[in-house]
Amino acid sequence: MNNRAEHTHLKEPFLAVQHLSKTYGTNHKRVEALKDISFDVKKGEVITIPAHLGEPNKEIQFDQVLMIKDNGNTIVGKPYVQNAMVKGVVKEHGRLPKVIVYKFKRREKYRRKKGHRQDFSAVQITDIIKP
Repeated sequence: MNNRAEHTHLKEPFLAVQHLSKTYGTNHKRVEALKDISFDVKKGEVITIPAHLGEPNKEIQFDQVLMIKDNGNTIVGKPYVQNAMVKGVVKEHGRLPKVIVYKFKRREKYRRKKGHRQDFSAVQITDIIKP
């Protein structure tokens, strides 16, 4: 049976809110830094973003804030929270540890081994601007 048919009463916004509604402490913000990548951040926290963003010791701004939870008050964006912004400073660039991708098909003499190292930027969150 189709999974969608069983849950016809659920709508997409409910699923999105349900996905973001974990229990966080105060001053948590959910920021979408890159397409399809989101982070839960606090002021003073250092996050690792899998891309090169700006130069080291330069300020960077994230204006696509998905959710704000502050002292029990929760604001969920549609899709983003208007006039909310998270500022940070790029601390360093580097490369993450190697990930091995191995493909194998039995009885076919088919084996492929590839490695990949993802670039990253470490960003320290300096300020969180609420609407």
